[in-house]
Amino acid sequence: MSQFQVELAADMSALLKAAMRRMASSVSIVSATGPDGGRAAMTATSVTSLSLDPPSMLVCVNRNAWLYQTLRLGGDFCINVLGADQIAMAQSCGGKSQGDARFAQGWGDEMGVPVLIGAPSAIVCGQVTRLALGTHDVIVGHVKRVLVDDAQVDPLLYVSGA
Repeated sequence: MSQFQVELAADMSALLKAAMRRMASSVSIVSATGPDGGRAAMTATSVTSLSLDPPSMLVCVNRNAWLYQTLRLGGDFCINVLGADQIAMAQSCGGKSQGDARFAQGWGDEMGVPVLIGAPSAIVCGQVTRLALGTHDVIVGHVKRVLVDDAQVDPLLYVSGA
């Protein structure tokens, strides 16, 4: 049996998960403010630039995530790229804390969206569209503002489940 046939016979989700654990990803916190003023944030690795003309980003969000309930209303969001020294914040927004506890310290506001103070970079986006696929939505935003720290970059990376 060829390798291709073996992969088709196996659990594709498990294989994909194993393959993705071998791909290092930058860690970000995606934050947003809802129309009622409520804030939401989640740790994410499925974030990437989409285009430079027009400047745009995309983020993939599970529809079961608390942040999704805010983003589904079409509001702006911020991609806060984390540095290696911000692992505690990544863990907090990755499930350790819930609700407003995620905003207990270290947050400011930029154009009405929560921005993590001290993040190496923050990209504020106006939501343009959403595409539903499986358990997630791909959310596209046009870049409205970019904040970049001039300090040397030491990114927080996620690989092999940690």
